[in-house]
Amino acid sequence: MGLVGRMVRLRWLQTRWRWTAAGLALVAGAGAMWAITRGGDAGSAALRTATIDRGSIVTAIPASGAIQAIGSVNIMTQVSGQLTEVNVDYNTPVTAGMVVARLDPELFQSRLNSAEADLVMARAGLVSAEAAVDRARTDIRSSEASLTANRAQLANAQLALEQAQRDLDRAAELFSRNVVTQVAVRDAETKVNQARTQIEQTTANINGQIASLDGRRSSLIIAEAGVTSARATIQQKQASVTEAKTELERTVIKAPADGVIIARNVEAGQSVIAGTNQPTILFSTARDLAQMELLVSVDESDIAKVQVGQPVMFTVSSYPGRNFAGRVAQVRLAAKTVQNVTTYQVVVAINNSDLALLPGMTASGSIVLAQRDVLRVPNTALRYAPAGAVTVTNAQAPMQNGGRAGRVFVEDEAGKPQMVAIAIGVTDGRFTEVLAGNLTPGQKIITGTTADVAAPAAPQGPQFQVFGPGDAPPPGFQAPPGAQVQIRIGG
Repeated sequence: MGLVGRMVRLRWLQTRWRWTAAGLALVAGAGAMWAITRGGDAGSAALRTATIDRGSIVTAIPASGAIQAIGSVNIMTQVSGQLTEVNVDYNTPVTAGMVVARLDPELFQSRLNSAEADLVMARAGLVSAEAAVDRARTDIRSSEASLTANRAQLANAQLALEQAQRDLDRAAELFSRNVVTQVAVRDAETKVNQARTQIEQTTANINGQIASLDGRRSSLIIAEAGVTSARATIQQKQASVTEAKTELERTVIKAPADGVIIARNVEAGQSVIAGTNQPTILFSTARDLAQMELLVSVDESDIAKVQVGQPVMFTVSSYPGRNFAGRVAQVRLAAKTVQNVTTYQVVVAINNSDLALLPGMTASGSIVLAQRDVLRVPNTALRYAPAGAVTVTNAQAPMQNGGRAGRVFVEDEAGKPQMVAIAIGVTDGRFTEVLAGNLTPGQKIITGTTADVAAPAAPQGPQFQVFGPGDAPPPGFQAPPGAQVQIRIGG
């Protein structure tokens, strides 16, 4: 039979058999005493039962993680300097625009004054450049007027040359007819030469005026470029002034949004640095502690079961015995792999209207996948089986709804275990759903024996182990057929 746990209450059925020499050696080495009995039975432990009922079975995925505030914001300085004021502390409520700290403004005020002086100089440079443009334009107008006058003179000189040439031709004709003297011809030639000289001089003046005009036009272009440059310089200096004003304003550090201070990392007099890879975080704020979120990691094998809106139940060590509730708000798509284990982050929204939960608390719980009211049996009933009980297969069980085969035992009229084949469904670790089978609510089923709940503590006094008929006896011992062998350990 191979029964274990029979104690001193087992009676001897026969006088002790004589041990062999090898058996004596084994007993001496083990510090144990063997006894052999024949036939008989030590009796059986009482059966334990439970009642079949209808109840809730919850299927869930384990989840644990850290609670954090929604909309938490780190307040950092945008300029480097020394703190002269720190106006808030832990748990201080703040509103958007509220001054929480100040930096020493002296250096930034000096930079602003210098930038404003540079801007005044740049504006003066623009006035000078615009005056140069006006002068260049005046010079151009004067050159154009002179050019126009010289061109008129050239036209008159050309007319005078034409008239002098006609006079010379007439004087030459009259001289050929002895009407006038040689002197008249020479006077006419002189006038022609004078007219030609006037044309040449006027033409030279015109060419000089044209060259001067081109130069003055170039000067105008240069002057206009100077104006453009001066205006650009003004914009640059204006930007410097704006930047200096902004930096001066940033010495007054303000809260970016309504919330409450949950972390303070600085003190007045401390120097802080901005614009580095690790800027100084002055304060941390939470927008609304009445609404929190729990970030949990779910294994890739379970993440497909998680859907937005599913309830989440969890506990925190600060409140033993109290259950908190939330709902899945987001399943983030970015995977995280650590030591070949891939997980996905799930965000759980929590109503914290009583402000019991604090940022940073560790929560342990589960994401509820399904909850149904079903006919159920304790899992201990599914594990119980008397000696010699057969295994039930899917073909033998009344399968339904994609369940799997199971079995439980009930007491018959004689008080003996009687097997009932059933189809079982989901389980929550304590109870299992019954999909089909000859079971009804209120019916008693066997969950074990009283021997199953024996205390696991180390036994006191003599303890016995029994080898019954059909069992292989311990090495070195011989027992006649039908005899039981008891080993006493200790005591």
